[in-house]
Amino acid sequence: MEPTEYTEMEFTNLAGVGPCFSLRSEPGPDGEGWIHELPLQALADRMELFGLTEPEETLDVLTELAREPEAADEIYESLHEAYGEVVRMEAYALYAGGGLNRQTTGAQTVLAVGLVSEDRRRRLEDVRREVLDRLGLGAGAVRAAMSEEPEEEPFALRPSPEVRERICEIVRRHSKEIEDYRMMTAMSFVGPSPESGGPESE
Repeated sequence: MEPTEYTEMEFTNLAGVGPCFSLRSEPGPDGEGWIHELPLQALADRMELFGLTEPEETLDVLTELAREPEAADEIYESLHEAYGEVVRMEAYALYAGGGLNRQTTGAQTVLAVGLVSEDRRRRLEDVRREVLDRLGLGAGAVRAAMSEEPEEEPFALRPSPEVRERICEIVRRHSKEIEDYRMMTAMSFVGPSPESGGPESE
């Protein structure tokens, strides 16, 4: 059984992973503790997909997703579809416009291109709102019952308040790396270059 809380944290450069938070729990009755590796890139990826700006809310999302992996799969599937539609159109508009028409506020992705249809943008907004509501993290949301397990059952990711605060401080100090990782997430959805045909017209 996994620990209720991770009480120690080290920020390291993990081989093959990059900057990573290594979370550790107190030793259990058997003298052994648990280790949970949380890459900085994973935090940035969730910030981009869920449209989040603060590390605190991103940790909340990761914690809630860890409660029920099957629900997480459904959530990511819906997010990937809606986010992918928007970011692909933004990317090709950016290529075609040479960087013009980028948004300074209200951007839905790291590319921040304001040349995507309102219908596509509204769909992404709706999906993001729905998944946050399902996780109990939206405005006025009531957490959906995603599992029959009791609420106090230990689960995969629960940092202590002190560890959580340290993670958030480090994330803010590494804002440039976060931005780079968010761009990597966006570009992973783009697919073929404009020269090879671009997105299908609708």
